[in-house]
Amino acid sequence: MSRWISANRIVSNASATVLRTIARLAVLLVMTASLSAQASARDRLQRGRELYASAAFEEALAMLEGAESSDPSVRVAVYQCRALSLLALRRDSEAQQEIAAMIAIDPTAPTALGAVPPRFRAMVLAVWLPRLRVIVQQHYAQGKTFFRAGAWQEAAGAFHVVLNLLDYADAGARSDRVLADLRELASEYLALAQDRAGSQDAVPDNPGH
Repeated sequence: MSRWISANRIVSNASATVLRTIARLAVLLVMTASLSAQASARDRLQRGRELYASAAFEEALAMLEGAESSDPSVRVAVYQCRALSLLALRRDSEAQQEIAAMIAIDPTAPTALGAVPPRFRAMVLAVWLPRLRVIVQQHYAQGKTFFRAGAWQEAAGAFHVVLNLLDYADAGARSDRVLADLRELASEYLALAQDRAGSQDAVPDNPGH
């Protein structure tokens, strides 16, 4: 009887070991697949950009099809390249959809478009400006939250983003009274946060030692 119990324990332990090994292998496979997908997305993005630069717009779109990545910066770049290709093909409504998807991932993306055709920049602004008030209010609220928590550097960073967004939007932001008020408030909070961050840095960690 004791031999049967010992044998049963050995089998149970072996089964548990096998299951743990299978679970680890599954995790490794998922991680490998994810890394492979990201590398593939970057490769597709690079090739898509090259095709766009050579005016092979349909081919660029085909190359970017299925270029999925968990990296937001890669996804934003893919949407931008797709939008540029669609705009070059005069498929404006589809280009606007890609731009909207790009902004949904990174609301600050329009401030870092790089060298793009003026027509594309104008389209991005046209899609972005109606959303700007909400985007700015979100970053301003984030800054206020950091400020109340005494996280001065983080607060300064958030208010700096607010001002960068409004500076980029320029005339579109200046004509909006709410955004104009937020610009003034963000400027004041930024100055306060920077001043308090500077004062905090000037205080020794262990006074008297």
